[in-house]
Amino acid sequence: MAHKCVGDLINYSTLDIAGKPVKFDIQAATCQFYWEAPSGETEEWMPAKRLRETLGIVDFKAGQFLSASGEVIAFTLNRSGERWQSPRGTVLLARRDAILEMLEQEKLSMGWGVWIFREPAAPLNVASRKRMFRDWRAVAFWQDDGLKTVTYQDVIEPWNKD
Repeated sequence: MAHKCVGDLINYSTLDIAGKPVKFDIQAATCQFYWEAPSGETEEWMPAKRLRETLGIVDFKAGQFLSASGEVIAFTLNRSGERWQSPRGTVLLARRDAILEMLEQEKLSMGWGVWIFREPAAPLNVASRKRMFRDWRAVAFWQDDGLKTVTYQDVIEPWNKD
């Protein structure tokens, strides 16, 4: 079995909204592991080591991450399909109450990058209108009892095939 997991915090440097340098610590929330079986190599996503420890995850069975009492804390959801037809891949889902309790106890915040690059869908392709594409990028943070989204790019331009 092999795995890729970031165990330590990464001191990340960037610029704030005013363009001034700012640093903060980040850590991956998930990692992947692989193992070989008679049927071939298998890949799974799992919570990163720090999350497994703070959430009390001690076992993994049939795509479920369990506590010592057998309670399901997180699980994987596999989506398959043709790339052009539907999204595919593995998604790791965790119980909201367990994550929020852990964030509060550890005095941590959770955030992730979001990128939506959207070409016009077939129903929007109307010959009488110029088709547009959208390139939207943001960072989402869990704050108080909801999500706070900070957009840092929102570009809407004519689709290059018109």
